[in-house]
Amino acid sequence: PQLCPFAALLPTPGTRQGSVQGPAPPLLGENSEGGATAQSAEEDEGDGRETVVAALSLLEDYCSGPEFLAGVQELIVQGSALVDDREEDHPIEWYQCYQRYAARVEELLENFSLEKGLGLDEIAGLCEWLRDEAPHTLFSVDYLLASLDYQAFVSLMLDWKKLQCYEVEPGHER
Repeated sequence: PQLCPFAALLPTPGTRQGSVQGPAPPLLGENSEGGATAQSAEEDEGDGRETVVAALSLLEDYCSGPEFLAGVQELIVQGSALVDDREEDHPIEWYQCYQRYAARVEELLENFSLEKGLGLDEIAGLCEWLRDEAPHTLFSVDYLLASLDYQAFVSLMLDWKKLQCYEVEPGHER
């Protein structure tokens, strides 16, 4: 069952190829009448790359800002308290927490997309492209991918749990 339209917008794995130096994912541009049209990387790779960098910058600023982080914090705390490192037989409560998290991220991204003129399909495409081509480029991509994929959600919750348990050894503080 599909959780939200955002998840349905991602291309299937392997449909986008290239490298970080290769073509950037297509984003919306403006046509001569002021309406949105698909701009391909072949049309103007330089402008396309600048558009992608600008969109990624906006997305990173928003997802590392107080509105987004406060919006997902309670669900991350709940999720990290639920999960453990078992490989299979996850309790239904984990999946229910994932569904709430995905819905909350989608809600937050809808507000952002309306403000910035980016579509959810564009945001999903950027996340997918980053996951495949440059997975450690942005802080925010893990939060967004966790809303699209249950296993990514479990992984993020485990990472949060580890961070909560992390202690600096005496004498190593700065």
